[in-house]
Amino acid sequence: MRRKKPLRMGVIGCGMIGALHANAIRESSHAKLVAVCDIDPQRATAFVTGSEARVFTSFERMLADASLDAVTIATPDHLHVKPALAALRLGVHVFCEKPLAGTAADAARLVLAARGSGVQLAVNYLRRFAFGYQKAKQLLQAGRIGHVNNAVLHICDGIPAKVATQPHALLTSLLSHHLDLLRFLCGEIVFIHALFRGPSCDLPQDVSLGIQFASGAVGSITAGWRAGQTRTVEHLRLSGTKGVVTVDDVQHSVTLWHTSPDDAHCFQPDYFAGGNRFYDSLTAHLESFVAALAGGKPVPVTAVDGLEGLRLIEAAIKSNATGRRIKLTPMNSLEP
Repeated sequence: MRRKKPLRMGVIGCGMIGALHANAIRESSHAKLVAVCDIDPQRATAFVTGSEARVFTSFERMLADASLDAVTIATPDHLHVKPALAALRLGVHVFCEKPLAGTAADAARLVLAARGSGVQLAVNYLRRFAFGYQKAKQLLQAGRIGHVNNAVLHICDGIPAKVATQPHALLTSLLSHHLDLLRFLCGEIVFIHALFRGPSCDLPQDVSLGIQFASGAVGSITAGWRAGQTRTVEHLRLSGTKGVVTVDDVQHSVTLWHTSPDDAHCFQPDYFAGGNRFYDSLTAHLESFVAALAGGKPVPVTAVDGLEGLRLIEAAIKSNATGRRIKLTPMNSLEP
């Protein structure tokens, strides 16, 4: 059933990403920002200048007092589970930054909590909503390259200071996006084989992942951190039975060619339709989440997607430790 009143929403975590959440909520015709929460009251207050939104320093108090329909969670990675569980248990919808949790077991707890409360839990895999990957998905669905045979992703990024010493941060903070992206484009992953390089096995700075999909296609992700690099750079190639699609750096351009790369069709974003900034994809995802809730429909990226991402990360860690490829068992159901 479609809602007539805007969703009452709050933001937990008032850093840079939380600010993007707040702005996306303000821009939505389906939602109203009524509360923000941060342990730093000055930072939270800066969020709500000129608005009627209330400021809290405790997410428990915010959930108890603000009469919320939904919250977004933009806390540091290791602080996602407690506020998400608290909101879900109160019947409040949740839009959570990735990774959904620190472990697949904790992610499964969140999935069950959402099911038990009858509310929806989304994970911010924002790359699904970027121009380049959206166009690649459309071309795949239209059959323009036929059956995908292989997929290759290359990613290079600077070392984020906030997670530099966090175990396996290259996977949880960065590659969680790209594992989800390949699932989104090519289907479920059934095998993964990982090689890490770095100062220790739990602090990899370069990662190579070999992947096999349920469709029979194969793929790879190669990624690394470079000191001093200012932003992420990444490139995708999908090779199929009828053609090849490449995505240049998330959103700059998409190229489709069939028998000859010299005879290609190039797609570029419409810069007159609202810009082409990387975090426009976050705004688009949050608006899709809010619109789904307002329309009584399923959200586009679910808690199960977040859980599967963590299962893949844990399989990669196990593969690197054992030197073996790891089979992903089907996730048919979750038992409380």
